[in-house]
Amino acid sequence: MRDRIRNAFDKIQAEPELKQRTARFLAEKILQQPARKKVPPLRRVALLCTVLAVFLLGAGFFHSYYTVSAAISIDGASSLELEINCFDRVISVTGYGSSSQSLADSLEVKHQNYRQAVETILEDERIREFLEEGELLILTVSGTDAEQSDEIFQEMESDTAEEENIRCQAGNAAEAQAAREAGLSLGKYRAYLELLELDPSVTPGDVSSLTMREIRDWIAELGGSENGRGGGYRYGRSR
Repeated sequence: MRDRIRNAFDKIQAEPELKQRTARFLAEKILQQPARKKVPPLRRVALLCTVLAVFLLGAGFFHSYYTVSAAISIDGASSLELEINCFDRVISVTGYGSSSQSLADSLEVKHQNYRQAVETILEDERIREFLEEGELLILTVSGTDAEQSDEIFQEMESDTAEEENIRCQAGNAAEAQAAREAGLSLGKYRAYLELLELDPSVTPGDVSSLTMREIRDWIAELGGSENGRGGGYRYGRSR
């Protein structure tokens, strides 16, 4: 580029020194690249801190959202467990047994508020038919957050108070863990413990495929309480 400029200027009649200065000036202007603006160091640090803060907030929210703080076990002919986060949202639905898991998979209640989720389940035609046949449905509330668990239990009692064949009971986190280890939902596990007190030969497998009505009838036959264990157990009021 510089050579072409010099060759062009050689044809122009002017003093050699002037031509040389002019050619050098134009070549520098043509070849000159605009300088990039540098981001001040402090601004860079502030930008990185903002990105990091947004990332940490997002990660913290994600962790909190998918951390279980309470659960509702729904036991009748099928056994379901709703796991709930600190925002009162259902984050998982588990069925105990193949038929229960099929029911769980068909329910679209994930990420719903737990009250809405339970209402959706109780309005399911399969559950309604089950209740209309006189079968028993037991809701068992447990959790690591005592305040949240108490609130859920009270709301479940209130929401199902007019249901004749629905009962509510309060469990605890230790029972819930023991129930999982036994391969049972919490509601069935508590009933199993009652049976075990009356007949030490009973195993979790003996109750896993039974309905809650069948288990309670078995307990009654052995001389146990019809109303079940303590901890907030109650019959729903008749309509």
